[in-house]
Amino acid sequence: MPSETIKKKTKKHRFKKQYYYLIDNFCQGVFYDIIKLLIFNPNFMPKSVFIIEDDANIAKGLQANLNTMGFEAEINPGGEEEIEDLIMEIRKVDADIVILDLILPKLDGFEIIKAIRADSEINNLYVFVFTDVSDEDSRARGLSIGANQYFLKNDFSVAEFAEKVKKIMENREAMEEANNTYQI
Repeated sequence: MPSETIKKKTKKHRFKKQYYYLIDNFCQGVFYDIIKLLIFNPNFMPKSVFIIEDDANIAKGLQANLNTMGFEAEINPGGEEEIEDLIMEIRKVDADIVILDLILPKLDGFEIIKAIRADSEINNLYVFVFTDVSDEDSRARGLSIGANQYFLKNDFSVAEFAEKVKKIMENREAMEEANNTYQI
């Protein structure tokens, strides 16, 4: 009887040992892949989004949707400070993308776009205008002074707009990667 018990324990112990060995190797492989991604893939870092919006519901909805999609979204409640302070905050956040409402309590959205484009540290940011200003002149003006995209709030829900931002940025990254691949 005692020898049967020893055999069962040994067999069970051997199985556990193999099981732990497989798990250990799997985890090392997974962690190795994650570390490799972090170190060798510069595009792995999430994009930082700076939202300038005075409507708290829209701002928080955008932030929640974008964070869920892998972005790091920060909110500015609508330009209560001077333009210089806003530009400093964008620099501090190290944003890659700005989502901007043109109608703000103290600041003019068009002036914010001009200030972004005039600043050598942040002039390469991708600027999305998401606004209620629907006339064609404002759209043309926004795009001509440096907005990359111009969207009307009436045309999209917050979730649809966030998805649009994600798709545009994915396409932009794919194009940049293709251009970098084929450059001589």
